[in-house]
Amino acid sequence: SSKRLCRPFFAYRRSFDVQNFLIRSIFEFLWADDLNCLTFQEHHTYYSKRLGKLVIDYQSGEVFISNSIGMVHLITRTSGAIRLITLTRLHHDDHVMSGAVLTQMEKPGSFFQPSSSPIYLRKAESADLSELKRTIGPVEPGDADYTAVNDRLLRIQRDVVNFSLG
Repeated sequence: SSKRLCRPFFAYRRSFDVQNFLIRSIFEFLWADDLNCLTFQEHHTYYSKRLGKLVIDYQSGEVFISNSIGMVHLITRTSGAIRLITLTRLHHDDHVMSGAVLTQMEKPGSFFQPSSSPIYLRKAESADLSELKRTIGPVEPGDADYTAVNDRLLRIQRDVVNFSLG
């Protein structure tokens, strides 16, 4: 059995397939008795008006917290693929963890491409998961919170994550 340890978090990152779209999902952190470790679940199911269908993407995995380097790692292992999210520890002043996600995106023609984005997780005000799930999906230019989310992702690209310049 698993027990939720804290309020859920909103996660924001850039879309891997639609330019200028940002993606909002919900993360839960749970203690898994059967694994004897901290785990996470990412909820990312929403109806896409652009695609005209339900988008279902659920990720889960183990959480690794490094005391020596002060980072939090969320690792998903599925069908031989690994997705890694590396985050700073929780900043208690704004309840945010910032970092990067490295994953694989399926491209037309049945091949996968390494994909990366800045990401941040912000603790949600509400603990009501069903209420929070109604906010999952793209954050598009013109949406009320687009500018604030995009600005924070740009700050992460500039000040938090070291993206090699060549």
